[in-house]
Amino acid sequence: MILLQRLLEELSRDPASLFGIPQDLSRRRYFGRGVPQDGRIAWNAPARRIHDFVRACDYHPFPSPWGVPRAQLAGREIEVRKTVLTGEPANELPGTVRAGDGGLVVATADEWLFLKRWAPL
Repeated sequence: MILLQRLLEELSRDPASLFGIPQDLSRRRYFGRGVPQDGRIAWNAPARRIHDFVRACDYHPFPSPWGVPRAQLAGREIEVRKTVLTGEPANELPGTVRAGDGGLVVATADEWLFLKRWAPL
């Protein structure tokens, strides 16, 4: 609050003291309002990207405007609500499923990803 007050006082004395920093418009990107990947998980992506996508869809305790991420797993459609990065390198094809400590673990492009909360559709 003190910093904001100092800024406002300085601007009231000298409005020209506020300077802009030019941006490189060639580096700009636009992220629309749509759900990335149409809400689908691709197991051939890196585990961190999948994990971050699942986290981005989690607005708990409120409903997510994006819904719950969906994926194909062993030929079945599931929704994925929580994941945990394992750090264990995956040497199987992405989408390979194995039993983990208290749940399922799925191979991604680079590591195994633990599905902490998921449900069949």
